[in-house]
Amino acid sequence: MKSIDLLYEDLQNAPSLLSVADEVRFMLGLMALEPEDIARNSEVFFKILDQLEDSHTTGWGHASEDSESVKIFERFASFLERLAVYIPAQQEWLDSAAENFRLR
Repeated sequence: MKSIDLLYEDLQNAPSLLSVADEVRFMLGLMALEPEDIARNSEVFFKILDQLEDSHTTGWGHASEDSESVKIFERFASFLERLAVYIPAQQEWLDSAAENFRLR
């Protein structure tokens, strides 16, 4: 499992519009982290989320018809909603991002 800092570093070296496979890779990396670790590093987490959300809504992710990717997008959306317990001040952002990852 990569740390949130390593995920952020990897994302900074990636294109701004990620492939569906790369979006999935970063989502799985975030979901592997402990929610408490994300809350402690929320500034970095929200930088990652912002870039992922931009890529997903303006790139290829939102149009993906790959059933496995769509399942991961749904899992990631649910994961974001559950994070609100750990980062309550950002519940609105987390809910909005979750909705964007569910868009088809």
